[in-house]
Amino acid sequence: SDVPGFVSKAWLNAGDRLGGFYVFSDEAAAEAYLASPMVADLQATDGFSDFQVSMFTVLDDLSALTGVSAPASA
Repeated sequence: SDVPGFVSKAWLNAGDRLGGFYVFSDEAAAEAYLASPMVADLQATDGFSDFQVSMFTVLDDLSALTGVSAPASA
C-alpha cells in the first residue's frame, strides 16, 4: 500500500450505506491518513457526503482469545 501504516480494510454494507473498517499500525498512522489529500478528495466527492470516522483501540487481551493480534507498531 502507498499509505504508511495501513494494514488492512474490510468493506462494509448496510442497505444503501457503504463503509470500511480500516486497521493501521498505530494511531499516528491513522491520523496522518485522515489528514491526507486522499481523504480530502474522497470527502469532496458527492458519494461521500455523509463521511463519518470513529477511532477504536484494539483490546489485545480479548482479541487474543479469538486469535487476533494488534498489528506491530510502525
